[in-house]
Amino acid sequence: TADTVIKLSIQEPTGQICNSTDSFQTDIGGYITNSFGKSDQPIEYLLRKAINGIYSISLTYVNNAQHTIVGVTTVLVCVYKYFGSLNEEKQIHTVRLTNYNQTIDVAQIEVGDLNLEKLK
Repeated sequence: TADTVIKLSIQEPTGQICNSTDSFQTDIGGYITNSFGKSDQPIEYLLRKAINGIYSISLTYVNNAQHTIVGVTTVLVCVYKYFGSLNEEKQIHTVRLTNYNQTIDVAQIEVGDLNLEKLK
């Protein structure tokens, strides 16, 4: 619902964490889009050029005014790797959040050396 607050956190290979409450932008250029308090807007983590390593994605269930009525919040997480290239990969994860301040590890994405032949 529009009254649901979810915190998206990405831990980059450098160990730095990017999320909507602590650090909107990281040293390697990753950033969380700011919906300016509109909880009905999607939250995105964007990184133009990823460095090699593992990126960990997690969600924290912060608040939901309808929680007593609805009981469970379901979040759809779409992960794109190599977006816009010929070897683009898409993963879809459905996550059910049931308790406030519950943090769930959604996925780990490994970025390695790109095969330049695939990018042509």
